[in-house]
Amino acid sequence: MAQTCAQCGTAIDGADVRYTEHRADGTDTYCSVNCIADVDHVDEHTARTRLFDDPLEA
Repeated sequence: MAQTCAQCGTAIDGADVRYTEHRADGTDTYCSVNCIADVDHVDEHTARTRLFDDPLEA
């Protein structure tokens, strides 16, 4: 099932889906690991293992 990246808007699926934000209204937010890995101060390991609602380590 394909989702849309919350950061860049591209379609993502399977192994590229990372970082899920679970909201109180029952909706989830997905992001591409490739997009997240390009964000400043976030390394690839962090991008592959953290959730949006977890604090990011500097």
